[in-house]
Amino acid sequence: MKYVCPGFLVVLSAPNVLALTDSELAIKSRGIILYNQYKASTAIPSLITAAKAGDHEAQYYLAEALRKKNHYMNAEARKWYEASADQNDLYAMTKMTPEQIEAAKKFAQEWASSHPPLSFFPDKLSR
Repeated sequence: MKYVCPGFLVVLSAPNVLALTDSELAIKSRGIILYNQYKASTAIPSLITAAKAGDHEAQYYLAEALRKKNHYMNAEARKWYEASADQNDLYAMTKMTPEQIEAAKKFAQEWASSHPPLSFFPDKLSR
């Protein structure tokens, strides 16, 4: 079977959105609205609720709000950036420290040296 239902792909690609209840989703939306209105400190309690529920977008906005509130990166903001980045949030990944970037480069080099290039699988590339 070569065809997959598009709705099924959405469910698979957004598991943490499904984890939020309706009330958590409303609280998250309120937090993001407050953040976008330059009310980062006011947004923090709402964003904490959704971030603890595992929503990567709320984790990112919470980290941003904490960083702006403190005027610098602190351990709590870093924790939420990392939680969001662990769920493949690209915006959170841009907040990586130089040490984290070096570790990622090292991991990528080790991975590349232990895995064959895609050209090794010409039958897979021709589809």
